[in-house]
Amino acid sequence: MANAIIPDARLRAAFSNQTANLGLGQTNVFGIVAQEAAYLKGEAWLEELLRYLEGNFARLSSFVAARLPELTLLPLEGTYLAWIDFHKLGMSDAELLDFCWKKAKLWLDEGTKFGSGGSGFMRMNIACPRSTLDEALARLEKAVRAR
Repeated sequence: MANAIIPDARLRAAFSNQTANLGLGQTNVFGIVAQEAAYLKGEAWLEELLRYLEGNFARLSSFVAARLPELTLLPLEGTYLAWIDFHKLGMSDAELLDFCWKKAKLWLDEGTKFGSGGSGFMRMNIACPRSTLDEALARLEKAVRAR
């Protein structure tokens, strides 16, 4: 379930048309009940989640600063998806993707999926248990050191 609040009538109509064409916009009873529960009773859970995600980002930031100075971490912008700049490693985008998948054994999103400005970047999902993040960071560090 998701909500899109679009005050502009023209944009709202275009959005509605596009979601209908994609087969989106269908709801089910489970989604409706879950969304209602989230709005009515989910604030404490959300606050705890946000603190946990902040902790994950702090862990990622301190790890990169202390142990992977070849990489640069961008500040989060309202999400749990961290952008990491790999430019200093001097790899092409294809080499970077191969490096992350085959050497670090990490499935990160290549920045070029989001346009040419994403070249040299990878995007990491940090909405995971801290142990998973630590494992990913250890793999990344091992791969960078092996270069």
